[in-house]
Amino acid sequence: MTEDRIINKRERRELTNISEPTWWRYERAGLVPRRVQLTRGRVGYRLREILAWLESRQPA
Repeated sequence: MTEDRIINKRERRELTNISEPTWWRYERAGLVPRRVQLTRGRVGYRLREILAWLESRQPA
């Protein structure tokens, strides 16, 4: 899996185990990586940003 690609909502949900409504609230609060607008009705997420965010949440 290359880290320099865009993933869809389903892949983001599988990686983070965070529901869409919760993710949306976190995103609005600036707590998670923001979505990337791909087309008018399609969004994605940068995999490297999601992985970095997950790593930052790991206990030391």
